[in-house]
Amino acid sequence: MSEISIVGLDLAKQVFQVHAADEAGRCLLRKQLKRREVLSFFAGLAPCVVAMEACGSAHYFAREIAKLGHEARLVPPAYVKPYVKRGKSDRIDAEAICEAAGRPTMRFVPVKTVEQQSLATLHRCRDLLVKNRTMLVNALRAHLAEFGFVAAKGIGKLPEWIEIVSEAPAEALPEMARAPLSGFLDAIALINRRLDDIEKRLRAWHKGNAQSKRLETIPGVGLIGATALCALVQPKASSPPTATSARANLPRISCTRFNSLRVRPIRGKSRARLRRMGRDFPRGVLVPDPKLFKNGRHFAAWIGITPRLDGTGGKIRLGRISKAGDGVLRRLFVLGATALLHTLKNKATPLALWMQGLLARRSKRAAAVALANKLARIAWAIMASGEAFKPLSGGATRKRGRGKGMSGSGLPNDGAVLSALNIAFRAADRGGLRPMLTAAARGALQSSGRDGETPPSRTKKPHDGAAGGVRR
Repeated sequence: MSEISIVGLDLAKQVFQVHAADEAGRCLLRKQLKRREVLSFFAGLAPCVVAMEACGSAHYFAREIAKLGHEARLVPPAYVKPYVKRGKSDRIDAEAICEAAGRPTMRFVPVKTVEQQSLATLHRCRDLLVKNRTMLVNALRAHLAEFGFVAAKGIGKLPEWIEIVSEAPAEALPEMARAPLSGFLDAIALINRRLDDIEKRLRAWHKGNAQSKRLETIPGVGLIGATALCALVQPKASSPPTATSARANLPRISCTRFNSLRVRPIRGKSRARLRRMGRDFPRGVLVPDPKLFKNGRHFAAWIGITPRLDGTGGKIRLGRISKAGDGVLRRLFVLGATALLHTLKNKATPLALWMQGLLARRSKRAAAVALANKLARIAWAIMASGEAFKPLSGGATRKRGRGKGMSGSGLPNDGAVLSALNIAFRAADRGGLRPMLTAAARGALQSSGRDGETPPSRTKKPHDGAAGGVRR
């Protein structure tokens, strides 16, 4: 008789369905289990692969089943759907899970630890409280407007609302309306206290985690972004299995390996902008190890802040961002980038110059998403290398010969000036002002004794002929 090689388990609240198959995929067992019978059933089963959909309570059962010596695999529900043959039942779903988990190219959701789930719970509760507070604030402002009281936007204007509700005359705000609005204010105050308590817990955990403290140093990330990254993206634990049986010491098969993608250049650009794994990752999937990604570009694509690829017949088009992957991280990165955008307008750092040139060609929202993409890549580099964030210093030379930053005197040196001029030239091309700007730049160079110099060109200069020679 063939031995069971893989088991598909359809999770539920009380009634679970099991579909077991051998290595050839032949069905060997179909069984319905009560909740109290699940763990005892797998305890008496020989070590095998147990596959489940990544849904509610999946991480708990995956941890408990792994302690019994089995290999737990969580399959995204979106990847199970194509294997459902016809109809909808627990038996059909369990068979589809078993079939999907046996595919050699299938991607799986890594099992989260208890610590990760606890930290993620704090973030989810905080998001829910912020959402409820926003609903109460909007309702309060709308009701006050019906009585002729217009309050400013923002939670920081809460004292003004309290003053209006408490001190408005009875003929302007009747007591029948004042009572429920006072209840809104009490609810907002209660939510604020709950939010303060959650943030205190997050900060206490943050102080004891070295990776979270490194991530906080990234501009635009902060405490909430750093702890969220640690909750959703953490290296694999190297602790030994906790099972007492001998089967717990069996080797584990790594099932979270992403295939490297070959990138085709388009329009003469060799930068990987197309094949970025945008829709290859379903929404809500969490990955624990940043080193599973080939580079930061793949990590940014997993979050969903890269263009969506749409191509057929040899024609490739880049659309809006894919919005694939985890929406919490994407929202935090975009919000942080939007706040950081205002601080980079009047600076002369390499990041600020890059952002200023982008704002000359694109809208603020597109520039904020591009900056969020860059911040995500920086976060991946910090998590993968374990090093602290090191911004480009004022006198440091930028890579690939793109000029220098600020001089020691605090004024921009030649490299920064030429980089700014290059950005201005590209912006002037669109408005037909290039001849005027060229004359002004030539006059400035003549007055400084550097006649004949021109702003840097985007075309590559020839080498000196020797292999690996320095550009002239």
